[in-house]
Amino acid sequence: MFSLTAGAQKLKESKVPEVVLKNFKKEYPDLTVKSWEKEGALYEAEVKGEGPGRTYLYDAKGQFVAIEEEMSVAEVPSAIMNYLMKNFPGMVAQEYTRVVKADGTATYEADINNEDLLFDGSGNFTGKETEPENKKD
Repeated sequence: MFSLTAGAQKLKESKVPEVVLKNFKKEYPDLTVKSWEKEGALYEAEVKGEGPGRTYLYDAKGQFVAIEEEMSVAEVPSAIMNYLMKNFPGMVAQEYTRVVKADGTATYEADINNEDLLFDGSGNFTGKETEPENKKD
């Protein structure tokens, strides 16, 4: 999603940089990590009790980058749904994601046929990126 250069790789907590673990625990002391993954240059924490589709992203220096949240169809902005219906008639996205960056700005992604269609915070199409075949679970 946020970093599309390589498929996600599951990690043991012992393989996550100490600064990432420390900063995550400092910023989110009440959350418990269910699993860690590395996708490209980013470390992703999926936490218990947050649902299956919410991950916290950090860079290798321990800087918070973003939160990715899977969305239901009902949560997708209408501008995005209109774009998809016009440009991909009859197709259904496998996943919709809201990415809230460290600065608070939000962007959106719709996964169709192993391509992430990218949208800005207003729902305007901004581009697409192809996902590696092994990215999806």
